Amino acid sequence: MTISKHLQEICQDAAEKVGISYDLEKNLLWDSEARLLLELSTHHAHEGVVIEIGTYRGYSACLMGMVRKLADGMEVYTVDQSQWLSADALLTRDRIGRLGLRDTVHCINLSSGPASVQIVRTAIGEHTECSLLFIDGDHSENSVLHDVRTWLPMVAVDGLIVFHDRVRVSEVDAAIQKMLRTGEEPVASEQYLAAYTRDQFHESF
Repeated sequence: MTISKHLQEICQDAAEKVGISYDLEKNLLWDSEARLLLELSTHHAHEGVVIEIGTYRGYSACLMGMVRKLADGMEVYTVDQSQWLSADALLTRDRIGRLGLRDTVHCINLSSGPASVQIVRTAIGEHTECSLLFIDGDHSENSVLHDVRTWLPMVAVDGLIVFHDRVRVSEVDAAIQKMLRTGEEPVASEQYLAAYTRDQFHESF
């Protein structure tokens, strides 16, 4: 994926503000994955929202949110079924607040089903689409398939679907292979992070 020098500078600024450092306990993203996610977040930043499935402690949501904020782009919605007062949810909201992202990153503490879809759809309106869908929730094959089936209708025709833990988790890989057209490869990848375009997926799976 190639981005302009201006967007490269935004990504670097976002990296410095949020902090890119691999920490297995806190972030679960390699530096190279985090930097690619920053670049992917610039994709049609003014035309569609980012939807993330699987928040954990909010690191990736904040990376994408900072890019969107610096680029005056559209917002990030991160969905996770962790309880509102759980340690991870509290850490996430604290991180969002400290980074000044309360108006950019929105947490939805529900499972990634129809109720969450309705909340996001109500927030963004009927005509706004998702320019980047980031799947990093439950890593079982059925759950990955469910998440993509549930949220793919909101993804723009030229939107991106990004997966974490491709290859590293066999069930994630199996789900991706079921959904992709034969012979399709990621349009961008680093370590276990891989991005695809919507037209690389079967119409039904």
